Amino acid sequence: MSACSATLGAGLGHSHHGEAQIQPRLQDLCEDVRAQLEHQSYSLDEIAARFSHRLVWIHPYPNGNGRLSRTMADLLVVQQGARASRGAAEIWSQRGK
Repeated sequence: MSACSATLGAGLGHSHHGEAQIQPRLQDLCEDVRAQLEHQSYSLDEIAARFSHRLVWIHPYPNGNGRLSRTMADLLVVQQGARASRGAAEIWSQRGK
């Protein structure tokens, strides 16, 4: 899953879990999402919602974690061949206006 290939939060130390826990928790999250997709454990919408929730919980940045998690969840959905949420599409279409 390409949405998980980044090293978000590595070395930033803003997580309430502690800097050393950010990268391992992100890796666990990505592995869990891969398994959920492979085994179709939940609907794609639920996998995306769970992914977003856990990414916010990991809290890799001091600000913008909610926006990041929604964008990453939309990227996950699009990578799986579905359409991004209407909310995200509206936010991106408003940029630069």
